[in-house]
Amino acid sequence: MSMDINVYIDDFTNITKEGCEEYLLQFWLKAQVHPKVEFVTSEGFVPFRVEYISVDMLKNKAYITGFEIYIDKYDYKQIIKDEIKPLINHKADELLKRCNYEITLSFHEFHEGLIALAFASYLAETGNGVICYTTSGEYLYESIKQKSLEEVEAFFKELDPDTLHLFDGWH
Repeated sequence: MSMDINVYIDDFTNITKEGCEEYLLQFWLKAQVHPKVEFVTSEGFVPFRVEYISVDMLKNKAYITGFEIYIDKYDYKQIIKDEIKPLINHKADELLKRCNYEITLSFHEFHEGLIALAFASYLAETGNGVICYTTSGEYLYESIKQKSLEEVEAFFKELDPDTLHLFDGWH
């Protein structure tokens, strides 16, 4: 399995590791981003130390997970010029017009998708943005956190402890 989630945001001003970690608690994820990661400048694999605090069989254990992150400039006007039509609908397009960055989150494992989705929600909510599921073409631009919470809850039910990797320190 390999999937991408694209997130379009206006800027990185309010996006911090501390803010991210606090936000992820709302998704029942006690997470810590690798100490050397800077969201604006780090590309490639972004590791997270995660405790799944609402999943009984995983409580009191820390796991390592993460996803690939890539950041590109985004220019709505150029996209529209190339496409010659609105991307989604009026409301979503108005949000996209203000976006300056496209952030791609790539993951390969099921548990990586869980953290990627919660992180995408953080980026979109904090960066005044829009989420796009590239495989389905679905865009989230309203009630982002609520919709993402529902999806994360579904992920929790499918977690397989045998596919998770115990955290044994930052490498």
